[in-house]
Amino acid sequence: MTQHADRKEVSKPESDLQRSVLVLILALTLVVFMTLALFEHAPEADSSALHHISAPQGQIENLMRRGATAWERGDHIQAEKLFRTALERDPYNPGIINAIGEIALIGQRYDEAAKLFTQYAEFRPEDLHGYTNLAIALLCLNHLDKAEKKALAGQQKFGSRHYKFNLILACIYCKMGRDKLVAKHLQDAYAVAGKRSIATVSERQWAAPLRDTAAYKQMLTPAKTPPQPHKSVPAEQ
Repeated sequence: MTQHADRKEVSKPESDLQRSVLVLILALTLVVFMTLALFEHAPEADSSALHHISAPQGQIENLMRRGATAWERGDHIQAEKLFRTALERDPYNPGIINAIGEIALIGQRYDEAAKLFTQYAEFRPEDLHGYTNLAIALLCLNHLDKAEKKALAGQQKFGSRHYKFNLILACIYCKMGRDKLVAKHLQDAYAVAGKRSIATVSERQWAAPLRDTAAYKQMLTPAKTPPQPHKSVPAEQ
């Protein structure tokens, strides 16, 4: 009797351990089935979000070339349509972003242009156009303090040899009514680029205020040659 009782006492802990192992196995099995069910009902990845990854580079370049051709012939609507199609396939392409921003600037959609140029500047912080284009968009929005800050930062970064910064600053100071600074920056631009480049840039819409300034008129008005005294030819003897 004593041996039989001892055998029962020994087998009870073993039985408890087996039940614990069985419960653990069942719990793990349940977790596995629940995980598989979640994967089966999970939404598929948005194919449009990944579309740009699989888009062949040749297709994007072709769209860009066609957009540039439309731009050159003055069809900005078609150019923008092509650029936006390219952007859908390559949404992180700085060149496409900048191109659409320039079209927005021409179309006087200055808020949109400023946002696109800000994005472009984030992608390419070392590129000069990230400063000039954004400063121009801010100028057109009459955010003069921000435009001045951006133009001065660009001039400091890239140097005074880039005369466009001086022209942008001259426009900003023209709107501020600071005539002396207008004259200074026009003179600095003239020293680097000459009259022809200044005249070409001043034809753009954002630079139109410059054409009415006294400094611009004085700089680009051709100097009149004083009449020369008539020299009589001595008669032959």
